[in-house]
Amino acid sequence: MDRREFVESILIVDDDPDFSSFLKKILTMQRYHVESVFSCADAFRKISSKKYSLIMIDVGMPDMSGVEFFHNLHKDIEYTELIVMTGSPNIEAAVDVVKEGAFDYLAKPFDNDKMIQKVRDAIRSRNKKIMDELEHTATQNISMGNSFHGYKYIKDLHGGSICDVMLVEKNSAYYVMKIFHKLDRPEDLESIMKKFQRVVHSASGIRHPNVIRIHEYSDAVNQKNSPYMVTEYVPGRSLAHYIGSGKLSAEEKYRIVREIVSALSAIHTAGLLHRDIKPANIILDRDTRSIKVTDFGISTLIAQNYTETENLRGSPAYMAPECFSSFEKIGAPVDIFAAGVLVYELITGIRPFYGENIAEIIASIKNDKPPRPRMIINNIPPEIEDAIGGMLLKDHRKRLTAAELLSLLDSGAREAGHRELIDSVWN
Repeated sequence: MDRREFVESILIVDDDPDFSSFLKKILTMQRYHVESVFSCADAFRKISSKKYSLIMIDVGMPDMSGVEFFHNLHKDIEYTELIVMTGSPNIEAAVDVVKEGAFDYLAKPFDNDKMIQKVRDAIRSRNKKIMDELEHTATQNISMGNSFHGYKYIKDLHGGSICDVMLVEKNSAYYVMKIFHKLDRPEDLESIMKKFQRVVHSASGIRHPNVIRIHEYSDAVNQKNSPYMVTEYVPGRSLAHYIGSGKLSAEEKYRIVREIVSALSAIHTAGLLHRDIKPANIILDRDTRSIKVTDFGISTLIAQNYTETENLRGSPAYMAPECFSSFEKIGAPVDIFAAGVLVYELITGIRPFYGENIAEIIASIKNDKPPRPRMIINNIPPEIEDAIGGMLLKDHRKRLTAAELLSLLDSGAREAGHRELIDSVWN
């Protein structure tokens, strides 16, 4: 008997019995042990009593979305990979789950050979994680009270396919430590580490109340150790938690708009791009009620050396039109556009561009004119609406800079040359 036979176990979570049966048959022929359930509730019961090498779940389950399933479960399935299966309308949600740590996604209908290869890659990744952890435990043995790079480990916060994130303590102060995983291509280490150090060195020099502060980072190329970074700890939740929740007053939202623009001004002045401005990367401090922009450029840099899916440079719904052209040079305006989408969503509760799949979202970003925010909510200050319009200009050469936006927000008056441009944004 082949040693692989019925060793690796797979759980399929899909509410379509015919599809589940078909998928189970194909994977069983590949000598995997396969089980299937038709609800997330049944999946939780299965997982509570048995460990699986891989879980394959449809992102649109009726009792709980695949996104919610992942958020509720991923801390309890440390050595289980997850592949999200999705139809066209839900591809963006699947991409977001992958960015948060799922192995990959499969868009239905999918090619059987491609699916089998992705399953093999996922299980190979899972087994590599186990071996790396055994090796890591033997050499580091990080546990509560032990020291790591001079910091005392407190607890895991979250993590994904790019890095592990933990709460640490030093000199009675809390910090967040990110340890980036080993590169798939170790031969790239020196090149990536030089870029990593260059970006983090620039970022660590930023002193701004709305930009997360970097306290320490890897300062040498070392073949044995993974890159790491230590930032300030901000108690709070991301804007993704607040958008559409009714938990923020209008005044708080308007203040947040200015803080985001001010943070981008500082980041761009330092010669950096963020490249992934979205609600999940903006933390609202529960004590000061001010925001902090996190993760600017660092994770994106490291992610270039992982899988193709993780090489997505930004989140599709927040990407500027020029990001979809191979002929356009990417610069600070991409962050401005992403911020425009974010603050439009923050103020109105809806996104300015819509599509049922990524292709439609891209087409909407390139071609559609969103309704004026004042058509959706009442009493929006004119300078807020004008600032959003200045951020959402399709032509990156005409898009307002962070400095121009700050001037507009502070003075309440747009320059004469901007009036016609900004008005052209709206439907």
